[in-house]
Amino acid sequence: MSTDIPLTNDSVESRYQFKSISVASTPEGSDGTWYRYVIIQGTNEITGLRRGNHGEVNVAVREMVDRLNERSAGKSAKKIKVPSPKSPPFDVSNV
Repeated sequence: MSTDIPLTNDSVESRYQFKSISVASTPEGSDGTWYRYVIIQGTNEITGLRRGNHGEVNVAVREMVDRLNERSAGKSAKKIKVPSPKSPPFDVSNV
């Protein structure tokens, strides 16, 4: 006998999405054209500034969204190999 468990589709709400890009004021001490971008994930909002032309910033932010989605899905998570010690730091049997 098997029981069907209904699955909820949270994937759209949990995914990062590009929301907007607009010209921003140049930060003090900087030059060039700056853009303010907004990335959303559910009810969360990430805003940032980036220098460049509209096309460059648009591509960079969309690549950032792709990387965030890959990381949240675990696709690019890297395993860290921790070496095991060759001998214990002290002998606990004599304590």
